[in-house]
Amino acid sequence: MKGTVLIQGTSYQITLPNSLTLFTKKIKEEFKDLVYPYRIQYKDMDNDSITVITDEDYKIAIEDMKDSGLYFTIVELDDKLQFTDVKSTYISNYEHKSQDGKEDVKDLKEECSSYKEKDEKHEVSKETKLISTLKEHLEEKLKKDLNNMIQEEVRKSFMNQSNMLNSLMTNLSQSSLIKKSVICSICGKEISPGESVYHCLLCPNFYSCEKCEEANNHEHSLAKGKRAGERIEYQMKIVNSSNAEIKIEPNAIYTKVWTLKNTGKSKWPENMELKSIEGDNFKVEISEIESILPENHCDILIKFKAPMVKRKYKQVFQLEGRGIRFGEKIVVELEVVHSKDLLEKDKSALINKRIEKLKNLAIYEEKYKENLRRLLECKFDLDELGALRLLKDNDNNLDEVLKKLHDKDKG
Repeated sequence: MKGTVLIQGTSYQITLPNSLTLFTKKIKEEFKDLVYPYRIQYKDMDNDSITVITDEDYKIAIEDMKDSGLYFTIVELDDKLQFTDVKSTYISNYEHKSQDGKEDVKDLKEECSSYKEKDEKHEVSKETKLISTLKEHLEEKLKKDLNNMIQEEVRKSFMNQSNMLNSLMTNLSQSSLIKKSVICSICGKEISPGESVYHCLLCPNFYSCEKCEEANNHEHSLAKGKRAGERIEYQMKIVNSSNAEIKIEPNAIYTKVWTLKNTGKSKWPENMELKSIEGDNFKVEISEIESILPENHCDILIKFKAPMVKRKYKQVFQLEGRGIRFGEKIVVELEVVHSKDLLEKDKSALINKRIEKLKNLAIYEEKYKENLRRLLECKFDLDELGALRLLKDNDNNLDEVLKKLHDKDKG
């Protein structure tokens, strides 16, 4: 870093090293006509002249002048000035910074006096030795004092920032409104109008929904607010479905249809999912769920393949949109049985149930019923909805459908 040095009334631009030792060495090398002894001084923020004694002083000087410009003054001492004055300068600076009391200063003065008695001529080599000894004492004492001062300043700064933060959080009430669209920074889902949103006071673009705020610890404090607008509450009711237990053979494919109604005041969100929330997790395929307006209906088709193990199964689902689960629970119950365990009346009843649930679909017509029953009694890997579509595509011609299915099996 660049700085200015004033020597004998002339300013010089030099590159400032990182320590006082290197700085002193640089001055001696670049300004050989400079008469020793001399002082290195600078003006602090109060425009007071401060003498630089230690590396710590040098660092503080650079920090104090970083905004106003780095400017040091080299002050040559008069030949008649006794070296005692130099030592007095060090001691005066120490008295200004020390927090340990007068006894330490007294010890240093006595030590300096002993040097004076031994070295009355104040040769440069003796002066350098004295300064080195003084610096060691001063650096040790000042380091201790400086650590205490820094700890106290850090504590005060922390308390001030903590008080300011508490004040800010107090002023942000729960009714604070955030008008723009908000995406949770943790789960990535949009926070709906009327829902609680947590905003970081230090990170300008960090938001958290209520669910993620409870589960995650952000490094900074969060203020609670709300998305502007009326709170959206989605609702759903199942209006048509058979909840009777299904008996089915292992590995058989079955499709069940539920008719749902939007009983809330808001349109359902886009890209909803039917989430499995409890029970046996057997493999299913779920049809796309429409985003419908209030009082409207839609069908959900769940196609599943029966497990191989003979027992009863149950799986529970619920709608989820924008991270919110809502509506009545959709329950799938079935019992896997082997062919020999299914009585003819059970098979007939099962087929009737499979046909019955198709009657709410727009493509169903009563004319398909008998052929649909016969087709489902065959051992093709086919669910009832697929069978209905085959009959419709082939004008309800069962023979044509069977021929195509046989050809497909052979292929």
